[in-house]
Amino acid sequence: MSINKNSFWAYVTLGALGIFGPILFPDYTLSIAYLWMMV
Repeated sequence: MSINKNSFWAYVTLGALGIFGPILFPDYTLSIAYLWMMV
């Protein structure tokens, strides 16, 4: 199963936001956690 480039970059972006989001936006950590639960 292969993914195209657009899907790959979408997953990379989501992963980066998941890792750096709480560091860059510490006030929104709970909102980021809710977003990850929905994804």
